Amino acid sequence: MRNIFVIMLFMATATVSANAQNEISLAGTWRVAPDVFGIGERNKWYASELPQQADLWMLEKLYYKGNISEQPEEMMLPGTDSDGRLGQAWTPSVGLTHGPVRIYAYDGIIWYEREITIPEAWKGKTVKLFLERVPGLSKAWLNGTFNGSIEAFATPHIHTLTADAKPGKHRLTMLISNNFERTGHYLLSGLSTKWNGVLGRIELQAENPVSISSIKIYPDIKHQKAKVDIALNNRDKAQAQGSLTLTVRKKGETKTVSVIKTDVLISDTLQITETEIAVPNAMLWDEFNPAIYEIETVLNIAGQSPESVTNTFGMREIHTLGKQFILNGEPLFLRGTHDACQFPFHAGPDMTREQWEKMLHTYKNYGLNHVRFHTCCPPEIAFQVADEIGIIFQVEMSSVEYFHEWKKILDTYGNHPSFCLFSCANELFTTDVTAPLIAKAKQYDPRHLYTCTSHPWQPNRSDDYYVTAWGVDNKQNVGIQWGGGDVVSVTRFNTDAPETASDYTDAVNGIEAPVVSHEMGQWAVYPDLAEIPKYTGTIRNYNFERIRDDLQSKGLLAQAPAFTQASGKLALILYKEEIEACLRTPNYGGFQLLDIHDYLGQQISTVGIINAFWESKGLTTAAGFREFCSPAVPLLRMNKRIWTQNETFEGNVEIAYFGKPLKNDVLPKWSIRDNAGKIVASGKLTKTRIKGRGLMPLGKISVSLNKLPAPAKLQIVVEAPEAEAINRWDIWLYPEDVSTKLPAEIKVFTEFNGDLVKTLEQGGNVLLFPQTKELPGSRPGCFTPVFWNSLFKWGNKAHTMGIFCDPKHPVFEAFPTDFFSDWQWHDLVMHSRAMVLDKVPSGMKPLVQVVDNFVTNQKLGLLFECKAGRGKLVVCSIDLFTDIPNRPVARQLLHSLLQYMQSNKFQPEYTINNNFYEN
Repeated sequence: MRNIFVIMLFMATATVSANAQNEISLAGTWRVAPDVFGIGERNKWYASELPQQADLWMLEKLYYKGNISEQPEEMMLPGTDSDGRLGQAWTPSVGLTHGPVRIYAYDGIIWYEREITIPEAWKGKTVKLFLERVPGLSKAWLNGTFNGSIEAFATPHIHTLTADAKPGKHRLTMLISNNFERTGHYLLSGLSTKWNGVLGRIELQAENPVSISSIKIYPDIKHQKAKVDIALNNRDKAQAQGSLTLTVRKKGETKTVSVIKTDVLISDTLQITETEIAVPNAMLWDEFNPAIYEIETVLNIAGQSPESVTNTFGMREIHTLGKQFILNGEPLFLRGTHDACQFPFHAGPDMTREQWEKMLHTYKNYGLNHVRFHTCCPPEIAFQVADEIGIIFQVEMSSVEYFHEWKKILDTYGNHPSFCLFSCANELFTTDVTAPLIAKAKQYDPRHLYTCTSHPWQPNRSDDYYVTAWGVDNKQNVGIQWGGGDVVSVTRFNTDAPETASDYTDAVNGIEAPVVSHEMGQWAVYPDLAEIPKYTGTIRNYNFERIRDDLQSKGLLAQAPAFTQASGKLALILYKEEIEACLRTPNYGGFQLLDIHDYLGQQISTVGIINAFWESKGLTTAAGFREFCSPAVPLLRMNKRIWTQNETFEGNVEIAYFGKPLKNDVLPKWSIRDNAGKIVASGKLTKTRIKGRGLMPLGKISVSLNKLPAPAKLQIVVEAPEAEAINRWDIWLYPEDVSTKLPAEIKVFTEFNGDLVKTLEQGGNVLLFPQTKELPGSRPGCFTPVFWNSLFKWGNKAHTMGIFCDPKHPVFEAFPTDFFSDWQWHDLVMHSRAMVLDKVPSGMKPLVQVVDNFVTNQKLGLLFECKAGRGKLVVCSIDLFTDIPNRPVARQLLHSLLQYMQSNKFQPEYTINNNFYEN
């Protein structure tokens, strides 16, 4: 039965909430019994007190094959089995594991039991057991009587206790199982997210015979009101009469926005009441002004105590128009990251406000406005914090087998304005199940947007939006062919010269819905081993310890911080270009990084600009990241980054603007600065009135380069102060004509032979460019770092992570460089092979070292020097001769190298013997 009530506005009346008296926390000590062989139900463990560890010892010894220590009789809830030190203690493995590991691990069924007391005041009420977060299955018994079974991963388990739940003492028994396959990233041992127990709130709840079952709030921005659906549950089915009072306030304020009251007559078991309440002068919810309202709903039924329920909501509406998301009538661009509810302190999702505030504020500080939860749904506190700071969530279900939870997720979290997007799954290549599901979901709850799966896009689907890494005709809309492939040949960052002009228009032409780039980035950063002591909880990162020990054994440990910084700086410039390519694409939907912070599962995917603890790695500041990842980002389309002095620099400037409305014109300006920050050229761009959101032109930069210093690293800076926007791009300027003539005093060889040895023995200076056949075991040149991680992508041709050098070394005196692979190294690295230098003296560092992946940890190099015989030797595995007139970077490096070898600064520190090269 549906009753549509007429709204009646009246002055607020004071009503005392009865909720405080209707909840009893069960947090504390519980008896535990691991059911290692799943025999508890058959043996009726629920019928009396649980078995003691002495009774279970033989079973556990068999289960763990003898490798088991003394197990606890009790543990604390809320908490996990790992928190309680229940299960098998981890024994460090020889090789790398799938990720961090639980110090104590158990997968299976655990029984929990404690005594409860139901107060006299609850006489005549229905008593429920509320478990906020459970890893799959829970069953409950009261005094041995079964009280139901619930299977859910993302929503609370609420058991209605039997009729004998009367005032007095009772024995409450629970069975909790995490024995589920394909449960996404929420419950995988390989991610250290496998856990057992109860997290969050665990309590008894008392309900009146007539109670509020659920409240759904549907904002109506145009008419400044909200429709409210209130489900009333009538347990006794007897006719009841009373009233409902709804009061709207801004969250945290006492001032009333509006109030309605209506009489109710209840006869059905479940009755839905539809009503509307005004929200005059409503402040809209978005990332800039996350305004939160709350509705207090008071149910007064004759003969029972009042019931008060408060729900928060935001005045926001989201839909799509063509290729764009529309939030509150304005285009929205999603700047997102992946999150798998994986925490470095403990197994299971964190349930504390403190942790979610740290996480989400960090994301916001780095310019993000969106989080995609990979095959999981965060807890209630996460939605609350996201509501408050203006972060948009995409929730995903765990897998096809558990799609039954979709309606529970919408019912439980649907009022939160942060809950905007819903994906059925991750990388599901069939829509047989998901297409009908999202059709139902759209009709059931229109407050969200729906997609069948996060990747791939497929034609002829009715999704509201698509998350994908390839578009029409399998064209890429991320920097690398999704799925990994061979990174040498399937990413434009390796195959094409560096530029900032390309976008993803061709990939999305013909897709008439917003497209969001799927798991963008995945550029690995060498693990920061300084994080090892931070693992102080129930999780330990043995992988980092294994890497540390391997480096120590190879004499490379002292270089570990440099490896992290060099590979991280390379990853950072790739992330910048990937994000800007999305922003350069007209009417694009947004992006989801694989992660802005390290994702430690699936064999160490340290792909983050920040670490797994949501802390800086020192690669950039949050403000620096926001220059290219924020609501207002200047963009520069230039066809190349390498220039010579006889050219005229040209580039088109745009701005991707998705910020607050601007009252004034934008007066953009540009400058070119040298490496010391001095402005060497500047100008103004077109005065522009930004009337809406989207991608718009700002003008063109054209400047002759013949009077600018060279060789030099220069930086182009575009500023639009009125839009609070600034961005910058590095370019390299080289002389058009530079000497690469080989001096007589330097002998050049392409192979190690008797003449080379003789030259060294006679005190000559030798420059050796070994050919591929001379370099057994060498690695092919690759500009980009490892994609994701080497263990998962072992079929790739290259497993390196950029170069590392000392920019102050005199060999680079005429070749401006940083210590890492910046864009000018692209041509050099892609014309190279990394030499394996494991057998050189341990203290001898290459002039240009290649950072190896953290699985093999070899000493690799492109350029090194040494003394040999009475002479001096430089070995270079970069091709500095092929097509040199058209390769200004190679030409300049060769010039700098020859200049160095002719100078008195050419004094190699280490000496090698003649058989070194042959070995």
